[in-house]
Amino acid sequence: MGNIVANLKGMNYKQLAIDHGEKIVMGFFALVAVLILFGTPWSTYKREPAELSTAAEKAREEALKSTWPEDQRLKYENMPDIREEVRELVLEPIDVSRWEYTTDMIFKLHRKQEPIEEPQWLAVEDLIATSGHVLVALKPDEADMPEGALAAGELGPGAGPGGVPGSNDPDFDARFAARTGSGGGVGAGPGGQPGAMAFDPAMMAPGDPAMAGMMDPAMDQYMAYASDMGAGNIMEGEGKRFVSVRGVFPLRKQLEAIVKSLHQAAPLQAAELIEFLDFELQRQKAVAGDDPWASEWEPVDIQAALTLLSEVDDFEPDVVDTVITDSVFTMPLPRRIVGYWTTEATHPRVKNFELSREEMERELRINEKVIQAHLEMQRRNPRSRRQTTMEKGGFSQQQFNTREIRYEVMASEQGTNVLDELRREFDPENLRRQLSEELKERVTAHGRLLLFRFLDFDVQPGNAYRYRVRLVVRNPNFLRRLEEVVDQSVIEGEIRYNPWSDQRTPSIVKNEEKNFLTSVKQPRGRTNETANFEIFEWDQKLGTTKVAEMRMQFGQFLGGTAKTEILDPAKQKFEEQNEVEFSTELVLLDAMAAPVLDPENHKELKLSARQRATVGVVDRALVVNEFGELVPVEPVTHKKEREDAQKLVERERRPFEFLKQMAAAATVGPGGGLDALLMEEQMMMEADAMGGRRQRGRRRRSPTRITDPSMMMAPEMMPGMAPGMAPGGRRP
Repeated sequence: MGNIVANLKGMNYKQLAIDHGEKIVMGFFALVAVLILFGTPWSTYKREPAELSTAAEKAREEALKSTWPEDQRLKYENMPDIREEVRELVLEPIDVSRWEYTTDMIFKLHRKQEPIEEPQWLAVEDLIATSGHVLVALKPDEADMPEGALAAGELGPGAGPGGVPGSNDPDFDARFAARTGSGGGVGAGPGGQPGAMAFDPAMMAPGDPAMAGMMDPAMDQYMAYASDMGAGNIMEGEGKRFVSVRGVFPLRKQLEAIVKSLHQAAPLQAAELIEFLDFELQRQKAVAGDDPWASEWEPVDIQAALTLLSEVDDFEPDVVDTVITDSVFTMPLPRRIVGYWTTEATHPRVKNFELSREEMERELRINEKVIQAHLEMQRRNPRSRRQTTMEKGGFSQQQFNTREIRYEVMASEQGTNVLDELRREFDPENLRRQLSEELKERVTAHGRLLLFRFLDFDVQPGNAYRYRVRLVVRNPNFLRRLEEVVDQSVIEGEIRYNPWSDQRTPSIVKNEEKNFLTSVKQPRGRTNETANFEIFEWDQKLGTTKVAEMRMQFGQFLGGTAKTEILDPAKQKFEEQNEVEFSTELVLLDAMAAPVLDPENHKELKLSARQRATVGVVDRALVVNEFGELVPVEPVTHKKEREDAQKLVERERRPFEFLKQMAAAATVGPGGGLDALLMEEQMMMEADAMGGRRQRGRRRRSPTRITDPSMMMAPEMMPGMAPGMAPGGRRP
């Protein structure tokens, strides 16, 4: 017994439980089962099965013979049919309000989905219109042009308007990047004196001693002009009157309105749902009467603008940043022969997005790179193209949607390669971070404002117009399921129209024709006076103003033929011509010369011999205008207006004075102007061979223009293109 107790004291109970615990548990359950079996009283069922069957049959017969007492039946007669209640419970939705959260939380686990509504569509804002005229460059006949003459000179980095530093007259600057001194004219050196190397963009750096003294000032200016126009390039040009219609579309506000209507989409998703398809532009022309705007709104002939864009030689670099343009309703700017697009191509509300000449040159290179990357991406993955069931209208068939392309490329892996290429081109040392941040900032600016711009060339001088526009957009809810929207109208129709804009200030197309009475004379032997008029007339074919003083007879339309100077920038001519035609709508009705007062008869006036005709009585004439109105004219009242017209012509002609000098030099013998022109190409080559730091410039073609459908493919896939060629078969 003592051994047993000793063994129990030294036993490891934990190890015992681990080794034999399951046996103990199983033995316990076996003992309980045995106790239950032996403790239960067992007995047999004493009745036969037939007795149970007989009792059930007897109960059924008694139930069939029984009747429902009338008083008991009436008690339950008006009870509702439970079958209807069950049917309603099954078909009606379950009320889950008692399971919804009743306490405000940071977010709900299961947000309630509200049905999509029709978004509020916004109109183009602050529509303005400005009239003007322009000399556009048309496509030349390539068969008549020398090789290489179709390209135009590059814009010089840092050049001011017109490529001329310090120039402040972009409407009349000649299109060449000549070096000038402060306050000097085109090709001028310090103090406004002609510089020896004004043709720097086409030759070499200014002041290079290797070329000093090789040309006279007139030749310098011609070389600068030829550098931009193309050496020896005789262009085709045409003057056009226009009204520039501009407005601002609040894209960010429109995005917010779409987000609000969707109840679920993030702003980025909403941006992808905005797709501009077309626009509608209407105008009213002022009419005579108490209400000048009583006329009906009429559609503007947009096809006329499209036709002109297809005929111009090229597009100008845009004066605003790409991020606020759209290929559908921001009209590209036709190339000008004279002057530059300025305020008539932009809007006061997008002033922060306007570009300098240097920024425009860099913008060209950026667009060129991103469009090349975009075409390459589409060549590799054609399915990446954004699909739509409707073809875009407006100007989308003539220009790339650079804003969307830039956003797409910079958000892709290709964007890093584009940034590296631009960094190597502009500034390999310092510009990488600056350029990267700038481009990313422009991408994030995607969604602020968009510029609507249209140049209406179908206008007549002397008329006043006002405009309104609305945009056509793709319905973002088209093809959605009916259960997702408030009602069926939200998903009906593939397009939506924005509201009409409102232009309160009309635009008057100025009549460039001006006529000034200079004197009235009575020829000897005649009783009727003749009136001398100085006529200023803008020639639409030349795109410049012609001036002549002509003698008019009574009953005659002001006009006729005269010998005068004519400036033709497209043909590079500035010369005097005979039989120049002038035509106006004014008819001379009467004229009277100022009376000469005799001092002897008017001693009280104390007139001297020189004052006989200067006592406030002047020559006068009476004309009838195209509206049948009598208009009196005399020299004094319109003196200031005449001086302004003369100054305007001087500003227009000043940049082209060298053409007259070249024409005069052409009459000189060997070594004169013609010989110098023939030696131009040889001198260019010699300048490059002598180590000129600049290669001969050519104006870079617009990369945003679509000249044919093949440009929508990658460059190497375009038909008829050799390696290194730009679209259209020209060297880049």
